[in-house]
Amino acid sequence: MKNADEKLEQRLEQELVRLQNLGSLVELQASLIESGELERLPRVLERKDRIIARLQEARAQYESALHDSPGLTARARQLWEELGQRIREHSARDRVSLDRAVEIRQELARKLRQVKAGKKMLLGYAPVATKGKARFKDIKT
Repeated sequence: MKNADEKLEQRLEQELVRLQNLGSLVELQASLIESGELERLPRVLERKDRIIARLQEARAQYESALHDSPGLTARARQLWEELGQRIREHSARDRVSLDRAVEIRQELARKLRQVKAGKKMLLGYAPVATKGKARFKDIKT
């Protein structure tokens, strides 16, 4: 059992490192959104998704270990609590930056609607060309 506990502790320590990477990606995401560099955002989101998937695997492993041996080491429990705390912190920061992205998207949509309305109004003042007929007659005097 001790070997399984050590493996679990090592896995949780690895997940803490991954979680630091997730924190860096959350910060990068926030700065990209604020600066308007949205071209790089999909790659950041993809990397975040991979880390989150691995964290979910670690959660399943932890829950399985907890079920198999309720007497997990204090170190494993401490690592798990630390992981949970950091996840909550990163999640809160992530939510703030994604809310900002939604605000930016809504602002852009509003501006596009204004442009569309302006274009429609402008076209209302443009003369309508008749089919194949010239608008002006060329008269030689």
